[in-house]
Amino acid sequence: MNASPRRGSNTAALCDGFVEGVRSADPSIVCRRTDLADLRFTGCRSCFACKEEGGASYGRCAVRDDLAPLLERIGRADGLAIGSPIYLGAPAGVLKCLLERLLFAATTYERGYRTLARHIPVQTLWTMNATAAEAAAAGTIAAIGQIEGFLGHVLMPPQRLVAFDTCQFDGAPRGRYEVFAAARKERSRQRFVQEVAAACEAGRRMAAAAAAAAAAAGGR
Repeated sequence: MNASPRRGSNTAALCDGFVEGVRSADPSIVCRRTDLADLRFTGCRSCFACKEEGGASYGRCAVRDDLAPLLERIGRADGLAIGSPIYLGAPAGVLKCLLERLLFAATTYERGYRTLARHIPVQTLWTMNATAAEAAAAGTIAAIGQIEGFLGHVLMPPQRLVAFDTCQFDGAPRGRYEVFAAARKERSRQRFVQEVAAACEAGRRMAAAAAAAAAAAGGR
């Protein structure tokens, strides 16, 4: 799942690497990238239909828009990969809108906020212009951790991959880009090749985990 509005972006490249890894491990697994920018949807509308025990939408979002089919697919999936750029020190707003609909709906108000969702492996893929030190100082790592904490409670604790200090564009539009040192960005471009390879390996690991889980379920 790609939360970047740029379909050929760094985030999309990590998502594609993950998909490639899953397919290389097991071509029979259905795995595809979904670009959230293609969908028209909002965040949670606080209607509380998902909390009505015995109701038609108990444990799932009741809103019917472009996001509804994706939420249904996630509910049936054996694994989930989420890719997002960092904007203003936090994951993209469109991702938060999706997670409000996915995670809040699956969480009860019982003691301990019991989850109604199936436990499935989760991989997060984050891209940002900041260095690791800058991200930590700005609170970005904490913001990522908060999102992953909710994912871990409802689904499973995620595996994390971060691409720091990415090269945002080639051939910059007219303007002053004093913080984009050419040499530094060239090093970032070279390092990103390794990060895409790491995303591919993450996909292979999740495919193996899904196969092991299926085998264990079949043996019970």
